[in-house]
Amino acid sequence: MDINRAQSDFIRRTRRYAQTFDELIADHLLTAEPTVEGTGYEFHMRPSPDAVSYTVTATPSTAESRHFFTDQTGTIHAESGKPATDKSPAI
Repeated sequence: MDINRAQSDFIRRTRRYAQTFDELIADHLLTAEPTVEGTGYEFHMRPSPDAVSYTVTATPSTAESRHFFTDQTGTIHAESGKPATDKSPAI
């Protein structure tokens, strides 16, 4: 996932994870914030208050698609029909 790669590069440069997509874009690690129109998913990035971890969820715009979850481990988890978490099967 591009977001994990961008966050990995960001923490190497700054010793913390980005708090927003805008930070990743400003550092040229992402070209744009992912949109429902462009991906079919609504992305939410939730950094920890101390910026030492983050989670990202991807909620599909259509009910039959899978939900995704990832965090600073880089592992992507997926579920069908319900939100994915770190306990969901890894893909």
